[in-house]
Amino acid sequence: QGSVMIRIAICDDDVKVLAALKDYLHCYAKEKNMQLNVILFQNGIELLKHDIKNIDMIFLDVEMPEINGIELARQIRQVNTQVMILFVTNYIQYALQGYEVQAFRYLIKPINQAEFNQTLDQIWHQQNAYLAVKTRFETIRVRIDTIYYVETEKGHVMIHTEDEKIECYSTMEKIETVLREEGFFRCHNAFLVALKAVKKVQLNDIVLNNGTVIALSKNRKKQFKQVYTDFLGGNFL
Repeated sequence: QGSVMIRIAICDDDVKVLAALKDYLHCYAKEKNMQLNVILFQNGIELLKHDIKNIDMIFLDVEMPEINGIELARQIRQVNTQVMILFVTNYIQYALQGYEVQAFRYLIKPINQAEFNQTLDQIWHQQNAYLAVKTRFETIRVRIDTIYYVETEKGHVMIHTEDEKIECYSTMEKIETVLREEGFFRCHNAFLVALKAVKKVQLNDIVLNNGTVIALSKNRKKQFKQVYTDFLGGNFL
């Protein structure tokens, strides 16, 4: 990160939580030698009045009066699709709704510095993590956090990202070995899915944020649900 200024907003109606998160951020930044500009908001209305286009990361309390964190995130997404959103909540069940608005992570209260640091480490890592992929003509780098899922199709491996479909000359097994460490799960022989792209699970299918439906094997369903719940709780596999 070096000398790049990172702009962070924290929105929570509890002044103690605001102060604690601000302290955690400054401790983290000092340790990592990062430059931060932290702005505090006690309600969503104030945050929406601010220039959200230029914010890099937002910590949102889910349970706020007037406008809750989930609704607030929807409105933020209309203005800024890139900002990293982290929900701060007392309740794990809210985590499921967060993926509709591409929330990055959940912090469950009460939060401590160690958990906070671990979550931020994972985020910076994911922002900078790439998969080297061999295509027919060249080797390219694909940013892991843009990958929705990987599938095998007629003997080829296809990587589906937010914007494109990349055919690569590798095996599903090799790609799975790398991506398993990055919050992906092999939900079917033919599919490897990014847990953060999952919107909901229905019967033997997984629905992704972009509307794609992929198959979930019966014999992997139980393990998938366990892994997904852990993921929502802020734990990586």
